[in-house]
Amino acid sequence: MDTIGSRKRIWITIGIILVIFLILVVVVDWEALLHIFQLTNWGIVILATVVLILGYVLISVRWRYILSNKPGLIKTFNSDSIGYMVTMCTPIPAPALRVATLNRVSSLPLHYVSSGMIVETLLGIVLRILALITTILLTVKITESIGSIIISSLFILLTFIGIIWLVNHAEQAVNKIGGWLKQLPFIDGERVDPILAEIQVGVKEVGSNRTLVIGMLYSIIMWALFVVFLILAWYALPVVLTPREMIILAIASLVFVPPSAPGMIGVYQGVMVSSLLLLRITDVTTLTAYSILVFTIQLLFWVIMGIWALTRTDLKLNELINRASRIVNETVQDD
Repeated sequence: MDTIGSRKRIWITIGIILVIFLILVVVVDWEALLHIFQLTNWGIVILATVVLILGYVLISVRWRYILSNKPGLIKTFNSDSIGYMVTMCTPIPAPALRVATLNRVSSLPLHYVSSGMIVETLLGIVLRILALITTILLTVKITESIGSIIISSLFILLTFIGIIWLVNHAEQAVNKIGGWLKQLPFIDGERVDPILAEIQVGVKEVGSNRTLVIGMLYSIIMWALFVVFLILAWYALPVVLTPREMIILAIASLVFVPPSAPGMIGVYQGVMVSSLLLLRITDVTTLTAYSILVFTIQLLFWVIMGIWALTRTDLKLNELINRASRIVNETVQDD
């Protein structure tokens, strides 16, 4: 079952990447794109990379804090490095591989590590909503409207309160979600129950109100660094954009492909270019150059750190990928 499911995901992903590549070949002015890179300010790129790395370190600091500081910071960072390296090159989701790796190197229970990832994902959802609302406010030029800002702030606050309620009422939430999952034809109900029971226990262990609040503070600082990185990347390119337009494009990028949840090569570029084109600020060639630049910076960093982590931990990549694949396929029936 796992092999069939994995093969399907691989072929589907390859098909999507080929379609995206063919579209970009047709619509992008590749001569102009190469000219953009020839005129890129690589000094600013280096500065942007330093800012990005600080944000990446906070990813590990936040996850470690959510897990009550039980895994060591180096072990957590190694797990993140391997997870992000693989997910930017393969269809395997980063959360699954990060969970599988940290479970392997720290000996923490799988349900406990998974629950920490759930809390981290919920915090990320709040930040994505905040980025979306900010993009809308900047785009329609109503940032001076006190009423709009108040409404947006209240929306974010209510979302965060909802997450706190969800974590504090894990049993009710898990039972409800379990009921929905069991109605799906491709979900094995007998396998769902023990998994959800373990997650429920884990969420109760890691999801205190204090953890959520401090975790959100870490998230805000981390995403602020990501915004700076994305803005600096625009300044590095020889493009004619106003500072306001660069800020809008940078924040909008966080809604779809934040550095804390990068996509696979090809898919990343397709999602970023297609979503930012909707803002009608710049052309497809410029956006493609930008997506290639910011993706390459992230990919090179995680590949270097991921290889370093594998050598430091003596882990086997194929073993970790198999463990992550089992996590992904654990509740799916064989077709």
